[in-house]
Amino acid sequence: MPANASVDGVPAEAYPIPPWQPRGEVRLVSLGLANVQLQGVGGAATRVLRVRLIVTNAGGAVPWIIDTRAIVLSLSGVDRSLAAYAKADAGVPPVVQIAPGQRGTVDLYYPLPAAVRDPEQVPAFYVEWQIQTGRGVVGQRTPFRRVEPPQVPPSTHFIYGGYYSYPSD
Repeated sequence: MPANASVDGVPAEAYPIPPWQPRGEVRLVSLGLANVQLQGVGGAATRVLRVRLIVTNAGGAVPWIIDTRAIVLSLSGVDRSLAAYAKADAGVPPVVQIAPGQRGTVDLYYPLPAAVRDPEQVPAFYVEWQIQTGRGVVGQRTPFRRVEPPQVPPSTHFIYGGYYSYPSD
């Protein structure tokens, strides 16, 4: 299934919140794999999968609540894991509040099994998320699949400072 939205040119999934009477939305985007230093892991870099939620609470009378401890990643449909680290631009995890009329971003970092080193080893995954709104809990299971970037044919043209340079004969 192709993505129905994008975030900074990266495919994303967007969901109206709540679906029966939208007062905002959540967008989920995978930021890929990275090596990060996690506190309490002994100083070694940990390979993580990064997921971003962008939540817009466009109306209503109460803040929306995101408990990052309830957002689960599943690599194979069986292996489920919680984020080892979360950060937000609105509030302090693990519980983040998005006030009415505000937008907030939550980044989640999920540790990968030691054997997973390359993106090719993660062909797909799911993120199960939920948001507490003034009208109840809204949640979804969002699938992600790895997409190869388009292949650009080799070129004999080079770009220097905005000018095209052609190879000389």
